[in-house]
Amino acid sequence: MHSAMMDESMMGMLGGERFLEKMKQGEEQFKKLGGQQLDKAVTTKLPELYRAAMEGNWKEARCQFRSNQNAETAKISNLGMTALHVAASCGQSVFVQKLVGELDEEQLEAGDQLGRTALHHVALAADVDAAKAMVNKNPILPYLGDVNKHTALFYAAKWRKPSESKKMVEYLYGVSREENLPRDLQRRDVCNAFTDDSAPDLIVAITASGSYDAALRILERYPELALKKNDKGTSILHVLAMKPKAFRRGNELSPLRSGSMIWYQLTTRIQQIDAQQLHSLNIWACSLKVWKFCVYFISVY
Repeated sequence: MHSAMMDESMMGMLGGERFLEKMKQGEEQFKKLGGQQLDKAVTTKLPELYRAAMEGNWKEARCQFRSNQNAETAKISNLGMTALHVAASCGQSVFVQKLVGELDEEQLEAGDQLGRTALHHVALAADVDAAKAMVNKNPILPYLGDVNKHTALFYAAKWRKPSESKKMVEYLYGVSREENLPRDLQRRDVCNAFTDDSAPDLIVAITASGSYDAALRILERYPELALKKNDKGTSILHVLAMKPKAFRRGNELSPLRSGSMIWYQLTTRIQQIDAQQLHSLNIWACSLKVWKFCVYFISVY
């Protein structure tokens, strides 16, 4: 019961009450939203293609591509989505991979009205296989941001339940390293997710997803993020406090995957952390009855 309460509390911190409510609605809500999108698409061009993409009907989509010039890249919804965006957002992995094979690199970079590429939508759907197909064809995709400069990694970490996002987070982190960042910075949609304004929210969300190895490596490269708070006032310390399993001792977990190593990084290698802030955090954890964090805190100090 306590673990369920902690999970809900953390989700609330990361996304607010509205986000938590949406997550609880699950598959039925997803289907409902899909139906609403289809209703809107009926008033636009190529509604048959929209339905085919949403349902993963590749045979019908191929017919539409043959019958309509430029249908493969046409904006077919009021949200400016192409067939690839629609299929990606609906988790139609096989359809997405086939269509990726038909498109060139530049076409994969097309954005919807919010600047989201198909990789953003795949990240939301937690479809790692489709993401790999896209990135293998166009390695620049992980560095492309939406209108708010949020990358696909941000979407995967922020807008999914932690239990659903971990594999996608770890994959996108692996293909989003700074050393591979495209140097063509004249393109405003190319961004560094670890240094832009959304970075504090990103490190909080990645830690919440349980991707401790990725979080630790980011902190080692960008230690200043340990002290940053997202727009909800949440820091990585708050997330660790809500994750009792992160404080295992001994050799139960490998060092890079241990939340304890992140704690070590925060408390011993980053001198700017205010002890009073940590003490306040421990009081907060006690109020939520997150006892393992409290015990670990006392053992360290």
